Amino acid sequence: MPVSGRGPAGRITQLVINRRATREAVIPAASVSATAAGMARLYQALLDGGQPVLRPATIASATRPSSDGEIDRYLRLPVRWSQGFQLGGERPGTRRAGGGYAPMGALASRTAFGHNGSYVCLAWADPERQVVMAYLTGRLVSRPAGARHMSDVSDAVLAAFGWPVSSRCVP
Repeated sequence: MPVSGRGPAGRITQLVINRRATREAVIPAASVSATAAGMARLYQALLDGGQPVLRPATIASATRPSSDGEIDRYLRLPVRWSQGFQLGGERPGTRRAGGGYAPMGALASRTAFGHNGSYVCLAWADPERQVVMAYLTGRLVSRPAGARHMSDVSDAVLAAFGWPVSSRCVP
């Protein structure tokens, strides 16, 4: 799906991202071109133990916390990271500070893992809740608007599965 953006920066970004060479490039930090169904299948495979994609030990290593709320130097927000995934759970002070919404929402367990892509897409798996979500918008938005939207969508998905708002991890 091509992405679209508003304003000069959004239009320039969409031109770069939508180029065939960009879509076909292998950029580990920023280059997934997939369907929501394809992403959901990948995360379901990871949730189911990885076969045939990865060994269970590899998934365990890839989802082990490596940073537990330290300020991310790029995002300038506290982020829970593993080796390649953002992690669910509490992000201390982010809502009170007026800025950070965790992409997996406030209802995600601490074992949830996934990643958002420039607030255009999001995919995650929550092992404790046995839920996988993949969400693609194709719309470039500002970081604050995108962060809140992704968080709200994730919370709506988890709430639809019966995880009550009262179990929120973030104050």
